[in-house]
Amino acid sequence: MNYQDIEYYAAMGARIRQLRIEKNMTPSQLARAAQLPCSRSVRRIEKGKNVVKLGTFRRICKALDADFAELMYSGITKENEKYFFGCKNAKKRGYLPAD
Repeated sequence: MNYQDIEYYAAMGARIRQLRIEKNMTPSQLARAAQLPCSRSVRRIEKGKNVVKLGTFRRICKALDADFAELMYSGITKENEKYFFGCKNAKKRGYLPAD
């Protein structure tokens, strides 16, 4: 992973942790609800240390009752949006949700 990937996964993981805490779930409860092997997997995802596969990400969204697109784009910032979308006007072009 390069720097932008690490930054993205860390931000997305922080948002997953925030949602988990808002739902009063422990890492173990989220792991069970999202069909992950163990709570360690949840903690690694929340810290941005695991690359999240699409299927896993969908199960986490479902377990947290979270909007897939909102959570997916939560790690994208002004600084790294060009890296992910290859253009300066990602929001204008509809690649990112409006603020």
